[in-house]
Amino acid sequence: MISFLKESTFTVNEVIVKAWAVTRRNYFSIATLCFLMFITSMASTILSSLLGEIDFFLSLFMLVVFVLLYFTLNLTLFRYIFHLLDDEEKDVMIVHTIPTRLQIMTFLIASLSFMGIVLMVMFVTAFLPFLVFYIMLKIRIFAVGQQTFNLISNIFLAIGFLSAFVAFLRLSFFPFFIIDKQTNKLRFTEISFSKTTGSFIGRVFKVIGLLFTQALVSIKLSLALTKGNFTKLLILLAVLGAFGYLYGYLRGNDVFLPGKLYIIIVVILFISFIIVPLTAVALTVAYRKMVSDYTGDAEPDIIHNIV
Repeated sequence: MISFLKESTFTVNEVIVKAWAVTRRNYFSIATLCFLMFITSMASTILSSLLGEIDFFLSLFMLVVFVLLYFTLNLTLFRYIFHLLDDEEKDVMIVHTIPTRLQIMTFLIASLSFMGIVLMVMFVTAFLPFLVFYIMLKIRIFAVGQQTFNLISNIFLAIGFLSAFVAFLRLSFFPFFIIDKQTNKLRFTEISFSKTTGSFIGRVFKVIGLLFTQALVSIKLSLALTKGNFTKLLILLAVLGAFGYLYGYLRGNDVFLPGKLYIIIVVILFISFIIVPLTAVALTVAYRKMVSDYTGDAEPDIIHNIV
């Protein structure tokens, strides 16, 4: 077990060193994309709340626009990092890494499926067992005190959050399979509205069906890719999330007093402009390293890759 952790830590160190080198050489372009994503998210929240009081449908329309814009920036960031990893000696322009419409649509479908799966995992592991437990109490199969009831409820909740976190981490690499041409796991060139046969409505449904298929394949590939790499990814996130913990620790110990306001400003700026870009690059590098060792099928099954 100790040797395994040493091997994992070494791999994590290698990923972080590589990610830091890429981030340092291309810091301003990567940080700019991260900043645009942050601004898009903030603008979406503010405009949705303001327009919601004026016109619900206008607010919904603007929300959809900002979501699509955020997804586009997200995929552009990852595609840009891929180009930096593949063409280290060449200058890469961000405009050349903008994803295609099919990739954005696939990413949207995969993201909705991803969120649905995570919520379903939490429902199955926490809410459903708690519901059975609650029904058994109501029909008086057994009885427990209020303190024991609260304890059991918290245990179910903890199991649900833990299961959802595991599912989130295992499935969160699906965007890379959508945009990474080097792996060639998903052949987007085969999806073409003009090349499909049949009526207009029939061709629309065929394209949508293919997009759903590729979205689900990307999620299954993420599940298969992270099999056996969960501990390494956990260590990587723990290292990168250490500064987030530092922020919480300082805030919990009343460091952010009026006379020490500069500390929270420094920590927030450091997280926003150093840790977030570095994390995006590190996850991309980790993905490439896992893909290089991947020996599974192009369309893996789910059952054999859960554990």
